[in-house]
Amino acid sequence: MQKSLLYESDIVQVLLRLVLMGGLINSVSEGSQWKCPEFNDTKISCLCDFPQTLRCCTDLILLKQIRNKLLTLTNPDESVSLLDCTLRNVTHLSEPILQGVPLHGLVLTSGELKNVSKRAFSQLSGSVQALGLPNNKLETVPGEALKVLKQLERLDLSYNKLSDINFQSFVNLINLKYLDLSNNRIVNISFDAFSQMKNLTVIKLNKNRLMISTISALTKINKLEELDLSTNELSGPLESETLPNMPALKTLSLANNQFSSINQGAIKGVPNLVSLSLSHNQIDVLEDHAFKELSSLRSLYLGSNRIVAISSSSLAHLNQLAELDLSHNFLRAMTPDIISPLNNLRVLRLDDNDISMVEPDTFRQNTSLEHLTLSDNPLNCDCNLVDFSIWLNNVSKLSVADKNTAICMTPLHLENALVVEIPTKELRCEEDDYDLLMQEGPSAAHVSESKIILRAFNFNGFNITLLWSIDTKAKSFSCDALFVYEEMSSHEILLMSTPLKCNSSQMADPTTLIVRLNLGSMQPFHRYRFCIVLLEDNKFTDEMQLVLGCSEIIPLIATNHSIPQSSNPSLPVKISSLRANISQDKLFVSVEIWNPKKIIDNKCQVTLTVFSMGSLVAQHSLNCTNPKISMSGLSSGNYHVCASLDHVSPPERLQCVTVKNQIKSETTTTTTTLWITLCLILMSTLGFIVFYFVYRKIIRKSRIKTAHQCFLGSNDFDDHQKQHSKYIKLQTSINI
Repeated sequence: MQKSLLYESDIVQVLLRLVLMGGLINSVSEGSQWKCPEFNDTKISCLCDFPQTLRCCTDLILLKQIRNKLLTLTNPDESVSLLDCTLRNVTHLSEPILQGVPLHGLVLTSGELKNVSKRAFSQLSGSVQALGLPNNKLETVPGEALKVLKQLERLDLSYNKLSDINFQSFVNLINLKYLDLSNNRIVNISFDAFSQMKNLTVIKLNKNRLMISTISALTKINKLEELDLSTNELSGPLESETLPNMPALKTLSLANNQFSSINQGAIKGVPNLVSLSLSHNQIDVLEDHAFKELSSLRSLYLGSNRIVAISSSSLAHLNQLAELDLSHNFLRAMTPDIISPLNNLRVLRLDDNDISMVEPDTFRQNTSLEHLTLSDNPLNCDCNLVDFSIWLNNVSKLSVADKNTAICMTPLHLENALVVEIPTKELRCEEDDYDLLMQEGPSAAHVSESKIILRAFNFNGFNITLLWSIDTKAKSFSCDALFVYEEMSSHEILLMSTPLKCNSSQMADPTTLIVRLNLGSMQPFHRYRFCIVLLEDNKFTDEMQLVLGCSEIIPLIATNHSIPQSSNPSLPVKISSLRANISQDKLFVSVEIWNPKKIIDNKCQVTLTVFSMGSLVAQHSLNCTNPKISMSGLSSGNYHVCASLDHVSPPERLQCVTVKNQIKSETTTTTTTLWITLCLILMSTLGFIVFYFVYRKIIRKSRIKTAHQCFLGSNDFDDHQKQHSKYIKLQTSINI
């Protein structure tokens, strides 16, 4: 009983705003206080928790007594404007109720009401502007009963069992402004269902079963300003034609649906949209210029989706955007491209993403940002975060609470540290640490020539196992740390580091090392590189040397094989490389064997097979201790050389290479080179002969011309002038 009396539906709050703020409550005389009506019958249970609002829990019989009481309240100090009734044991309203009572708002809830006759509201006062029938079992809209309420402005039919909305549902309700159809089972809406409601500004259709094809019925509501379509069955990409044209729409909610992406120019017909909610969908792609038709948008909610990255043009055209929610996604990094188009952004929520890096200058261009939250992100506090740290401390307008949401996850010594509390000199990259190590003087560690190779990788969906092969000549070594790097676009970032404890003196087989680690912040299908660091003795000095080894980039995908649990697994001998070349009509083949235990096994045999043009040319069996051979008498052409280990079970995959015998080609090349040389010599000789005859001809002409009086110097010239005349004669000869 008490719970029913305290029931508060959304329509009650709306009605109260209508009544209290709209000036529809009958004015109370100055200096007086409104009094809650009192009833003599103890069976009537009512209370007044707001002025001029009466809330009762009753049945149809007692409702008549309430009506009679309300008719006597003519004094404004006692009159009731809003009546909220919870009806007991009522499934049908067949007779007129509350005849003549001057109410502005009426709410009828029973939890069992299935039918409302056309006479139910026929004798209500014409002043009723708000009607609520929530939390009932209505399967159809009681259109015949509603048509007499021509002054109705607000209607709440939420939490019923409505499935179809048609033209007859809201006949004559031309003044309706607010319509709540949420929490029903609506599947179909006819194209003319809202055609008569020219003044409708708010429709709540959330928590129904609507599909994209159904919402086209909203085309004829030109004054609609708020539309809630959240929690329906809207799916697929959000495109430009997904929604009909609604030129006056300002607030739109499409949250809790199954939209998969936002295409370029999505939601084209709502140019005045101010607030858009797309949270709790399955969106993983924001196409470039996705919101180019929404230049008036001020609030955008994209939280709880599958967004991994946002391109530089995805949020373009949102110059007026003030609030952006990207929380609970899979963003990997914050880049300037995301923020730069949003000049007026004041609120940015990035909680619960996978952000490990904030690129320099990401936030510096935005001077309006007042709220930024970054909680639950695996920030990697290295040198790449220096710019963000400086901005956070010295430039931003953020509150202390917002600043404290930026928390480091890596490196290990800064785990759970607040970014604002870390001195910038502590934000170092691994290469900085390495340089520092190398500069520490004679006692600094050096990098050893020993090798560490990842031989096997296993991921069972929860844990990762790495099998490393260690090739070192040092007497002893110890483990230092394992580093995990994640591939991000064109670079890699340090995701995590884990100390390792081992000592070769305590290992049954120092040539192999098995490392197991939990998934941690790594995610399936992402790509990672694993690096290991050992410390070994220097055989020439007392200093320690670093032994470094890294894997290739490995996608984190579950594998079908497993690695032995023992720290001393039995590893087979493998072919590590196969080399072959042909020189002077001989084929030389060399095979390198990886023997983890370095034990010479006389039974280990390598089979070499040579093919040419698909036919077997030669086959030899070699001992693994010295698997090298040369073969002669080969003709020109391509040769396919394969090597395999006979004793390995199951057989390892063949190692094969292809080589080409170019003996004839080399002979031809030598002959060609000889002919070219002879031709050059012959041409040089001919050129010299030609040059000699030309030269003699020129000299001869020059001597003839020097005898001419025009070029002879006078007898009065001195020796210098004579020499100058000769120079002039030579120049003249050449010019001629």
